[in-house]
Amino acid sequence: MITWRRVFVLLLVVATTAAHAMPPLQVQRRRDLRFDQILPGAPTTVLWSDAARAGQYRIRGNRNSEILVDFFLPRQLDGRQGSSVPVVFGPGDAVYVPDGNLGSAIQLDPRVPTTLRLPASGRGLILLGGTALPPTQAAMGTYRARVALTVTYTGN
Repeated sequence: MITWRRVFVLLLVVATTAAHAMPPLQVQRRRDLRFDQILPGAPTTVLWSDAARAGQYRIRGNRNSEILVDFFLPRQLDGRQGSSVPVVFGPGDAVYVPDGNLGSAIQLDPRVPTTLRLPASGRGLILLGGTALPPTQAAMGTYRARVALTVTYTGN
């Protein structure tokens, strides 16, 4: 079986409002999105709800503050010797979970910057899934790509 892996890199952006300085936002990657054991020609979807393979990112910041969440998503996973596998994301491939309560999860389209509000605790999670579309002629090996997650205060 072929193992396809994706490595995520998070970028942390700290913003302040004109009225007063806010505590810095903290974004921590808790788990990478992984596409394991993909066969050439067989699309593999990882749902945001997959506890073992979905990407998971913790956000901490000023309670009840509005934040802007913006992903930079790759179009392909890159392998050795120039080989690549397309990867796609769409509506519902991500959710925002205020306070870690899945019952209050808000679906996101990770392709679109989204304004959210941190809860009274100032803590939330983002869970990310996606679909790898390996062609039938895909080379065996490990494939990787980077995703940048930028989270900023909006000032509201």
